Amino acid sequence: MSGVWDFLKRHRGKIAAGAVAAGGIFVVQQLWRNSSLQLSSRSNRDTEFSRSQLKARRHYIYDTQHRTCDISILDLLPSIAKRISLYFDVEALIEDLKNNEELSKEQRIIQWQDIKVKAIGRMVAVAYAFSLITVTLKCQISILAAQVCSLLTEKEGHWWNQYLPENLKFNSSLMQLITPQKCTADPFSQQLFMRCCQFFISTGLDELLKRIEAVSKAQLEELELKTPIDGEHLKAIFLNLKRRMDLLDCRHFSYLVVPKYANKNGFALPNLNQLDVLLRRLVEMLESTKCKEVTSSLVDFFFDAIINFVNQHSTNQEMPLARVLPLITDSFHTLSRSGFDSPIQNILCSTELHSLSMHVFSLPPVKL
Repeated sequence: MSGVWDFLKRHRGKIAAGAVAAGGIFVVQQLWRNSSLQLSSRSNRDTEFSRSQLKARRHYIYDTQHRTCDISILDLLPSIAKRISLYFDVEALIEDLKNNEELSKEQRIIQWQDIKVKAIGRMVAVAYAFSLITVTLKCQISILAAQVCSLLTEKEGHWWNQYLPENLKFNSSLMQLITPQKCTADPFSQQLFMRCCQFFISTGLDELLKRIEAVSKAQLEELELKTPIDGEHLKAIFLNLKRRMDLLDCRHFSYLVVPKYANKNGFALPNLNQLDVLLRRLVEMLESTKCKEVTSSLVDFFFDAIINFVNQHSTNQEMPLARVLPLITDSFHTLSRSGFDSPIQNILCSTELHSLSMHVFSLPPVKL
């Protein structure tokens, strides 16, 4: 025991130093562990905040772009409605029928047949033209919004970004990220991409109206003016015309919207690779099953609005077709408007259209 005591007395300085060193190592280890936990916790918080910030930016870009898109759609509709009205000029036929006393009985019958085709065909044209331009612009703006958001994801994804000072990080402000020079597609390609709607209004719409007129003539030829018509029968007439339109076109009218696919020299501009990629994505979306289903639903919505208008303004539940045609003619001026509670306003708020827009927006952006 005395030997142990002597050993401790001789080496007490070394033992004390060793104890201090061991204690220091323990303290340093604890400090390091606590610091690591704090850094890890802060890193997790920063990552979560960054993800929330990115999600908020994506929502902001999507909402802003689509609000602008809705305004553009409403601005385009009057010119489309005017083109349809001039092509299916029912009012001119009715006016001639009323005032032209030189028309023979046979000529009057022929005129009535023409009124039948144009009155019904005009409403089919409104349903299809309004639905197609709406779906097209919604798909286009979702494609471009996804391209802008891909830049956000790319910049946030750099692992070393979290170690930079705040004033050097990429995510300095949303406005810097959505300026034209930051977009993944150059502004010129984007402008041409959005001009598809102009091609539809100037060229594609004429082709659509010709097809609708041909289908209406063929399907309505045997429908007599004295045939009793109620709401259900009128709906069946419109749905039958819709089925015939669907059978005519397996590409969902994409070539009426995208000039490149209507004519390989549609834009007549060389080396527009970015534009070509954007157009191909648009065609894929227009010809997709989901887009076809949504467009079909929008067309049905217009048909239901026509039936409701006729039912509200008819004196009897069932009337001869000759008495229903003036009501169908009048419905054009009400249902083709873009004011409050109009069909197009309800369509822009529909869950089907929103679902399609989100579907296109959520797809991986095209590689330019």
